[in-house]
Amino acid sequence: MSAEYLDRLAEDLQAARYAQHPVLVAAHLAKLQRLSGWALRQAVSDAIETGMTWRGIAPHVQVPFGTLHRQYRAGSRIVVSDPGTPTEEAWDVPPDDPVAAGP
Repeated sequence: MSAEYLDRLAEDLQAARYAQHPVLVAAHLAKLQRLSGWALRQAVSDAIETGMTWRGIAPHVQVPFGTLHRQYRAGSRIVVSDPGTPTEEAWDVPPDDPVAAGP
């Protein structure tokens, strides 16, 4: 279930926030990056179980559906590529409308 991953992410985010040294902040952030890929994989798995398709999920996670499917089938965490320089759009989350994406 995704909630377990989200709890772990929240714990590590809080640990990063209150770390006493920049290298400890970096260590927590690296762990968060890795763990978030596993959390994303679980969330995608949960969405598949509800009947959504790869094409329906892909726009919400901003990954081409073929790439999403390949990463999932490989059995590893799902990695979202970085568009480069952070922009306001890069921080946006698509509208929460899985029904519009269709099964």
